[in-house]
Amino acid sequence: MTDGMRLDGVPAAPPPAKPTRPRRVPLVRLRSLVWLAVIGSVVVANYLYGTPYLRFEYSFTGSSERPVYHRCVYLGFNGFRVVTDGHCPPFRLFDGGGR
Repeated sequence: MTDGMRLDGVPAAPPPAKPTRPRRVPLVRLRSLVWLAVIGSVVVANYLYGTPYLRFEYSFTGSSERPVYHRCVYLGFNGFRVVTDGHCPPFRLFDGGGR
């Protein structure tokens, strides 16, 4: 048995492996924290700058190259908003309360 062979010529079994500690599974992974940072950034931007609205309907006079807007209706998460300030971009932010 000194050379790793048993008496009948069959190789001896390897010695048992040293027991290792079980690997711990983390409760929170880095990928989860990245998504949390993205969601937190969206919430903070929403608070500071407002929620996005899409121009739904508008009325104007003049040519299509230089329109003079009279009334614009925007659709967003909180319903419709009507604007009569003459400035009607396709997207607009409303309700920013953190400033």
